[in-house]
Amino acid sequence: MGLAFMVASVPADAQTAAPSISIEDALTCKLAVPDYNGFAMSLEDDDTGYKAMGWGKLVSPDGMLNLYRLPKPVTVDGHTTSTLAFSASGLAGVLDGVDAAALAQGLGMTSAIPSRGLMPESHVFKGEKLVVDKTETDPKLGKIHTRIVRHVETDMKLPGKVLDGCSYSMEFPDL
Repeated sequence: MGLAFMVASVPADAQTAAPSISIEDALTCKLAVPDYNGFAMSLEDDDTGYKAMGWGKLVSPDGMLNLYRLPKPVTVDGHTTSTLAFSASGLAGVLDGVDAAALAQGLGMTSAIPSRGLMPESHVFKGEKLVVDKTETDPKLGKIHTRIVRHVETDMKLPGKVLDGCSYSMEFPDL
């Protein structure tokens, strides 16, 4: 019910205005959660979605990520990319030729998991930095917990790539 409520709670004007947001701002955690959610949900819309923005949808080897090719590159943390990855709660620029651990360290991130996964050949890395973690009370909705996390990570299904982006979440524990 929480996810369905999140979808219903995004203002209609945020959905129509969503494609005009800055991708760089979304990647670097500079959006409010409702603005990010409106943007992310608009991607499949026929009028304002990824096709209308000139993006191409790519086949993803990871069923948890949707990949898109942009018509022109964006810059995130000094690196350019034409590929974005979207998960259930965030987005990331897909970077080539970048050392994930060095990038994360340069951004002041701590390692959320060891630099190697369960299998030594996996080389899994995830660095995180908490940007927003707050709980507010709304008279109608009760408690609203907002969490925005900056992350740099690797994915075994995208070898040689580094995902550099942001996760946005809003939970309604009283519902």
